[in-house]
Order: sequence, then structure tokens, then C-alpha cells
Amino acid sequence: ALVPTADEISAEFERRQAALVQPPTYSFEHVFFGPARAPAVAVIAASLLDAGLDVEAARALGAPFLQGHQFLGQTPDQLQRNFGHDFVAGLEQAQRESAATVNPNAGYWLGPIASAYGLHLVWLTNHEAARNLSLPEVAGQLRHDLGYAAQKRSLACAIAALRKGYIVQGWTPQAPAANHPAGCS
Repeated sequence: ALVPTADEISAEFERRQAALVQPPTYSFEHVFFGPARAPAVAVIAASLLDAGLDVEAARALGAPFLQGHQFLGQTPDQLQRNFGHDFVAGLEQAQRESAATVNPNAGYWLGPIASAYGLHLVWLTNHEAARNLSLPEVAGQLRHDLGYAAQKRSLACAIAALRKGYIVQGWTPQAPAANHPAGCS
């Protein structure tokens, strides 16, 4: 059937459950410092924390950043495209190290964290840990995937059936199994 049943969707969920994971997400604003200001960033970070500056005031201490200053609900893969691998590794490590000492319901400073471009002081406003997705969350995608696979199988069977009635000169037939795909009658 081209439209998968609830049982087929449930079986597909069980088969693929290990891969059906929502990656962690991060929401933050940051203050960027180019490489030329790297030696001063530790002092700036300490004074920023001592003064209790909010992110708006702190941003005035930094430089413009082409990709922007605010990132909401970003996965590590998305962040890597904007900042590079080192930034993501640094952000993950800084978040893990600070998790026990900060209030997770309020924003807090991390860093400086190195990126491909320079250093960043990060005001982390939200972190959602990775989690396994539930069947209701992925049922639509599984339905689509199973339907696509059924259509692909149906097309392969129809082509195999058409090939039976023709001899094509100059064509080397594939192995018998390839000429008659699995699941075709």
C-alpha cells in the first residue's frame, strides 16, 4: 500500500528510534572580539562580570559580527556553520562546566570562547539537552518516508513489468534480481 498503516509507522519508529534524536539547542547573544583584541579579552570579561553589565551594554565593548549577535534555538550543526567547530566544542564544554553553578532559568555569561573568527563572550539564555523524539513527533515524517519508499518500490515493479514485454537491442540486462525487484508480484 502506498499509504502506510499505523502499525507500519509504529514498526518503522521502533526500527529507527536510535536515530530519531532532537539535538541539543542553544539560544544566546554574544559579544565578539577580533583577533587583534584577543590579549585584552580576559580583562574585559572580568570587568564585564564585576560591573554586572547586561548584554546590550557589553555589546558596546565588542566588534560587529557579520552573522549577527543573537542566535535562537540553534543546534550544534547550525552553530558550526556560523562559528566553526572550535566554538561549538568550547560552548558545549563551558555550558557543561557551568551547569552546576548557575541558575539555568536565567541568562549567564560564558567564555571567552574561541571561534574561527576570534573570541566571544556568550550570554546563554537557554540550553535544551538532546532528547529522543516520541512517535507522535515523528509520525508525519515516518509516514512520508514509508510512502516515498512504497512509491519507489511500485515504480520499480512497474518498470520491471514493462521490461518483460520488450527486448532492447544494445542493452545488457541486469542480474535477474535487479530485473524483478523484491516485493513485486
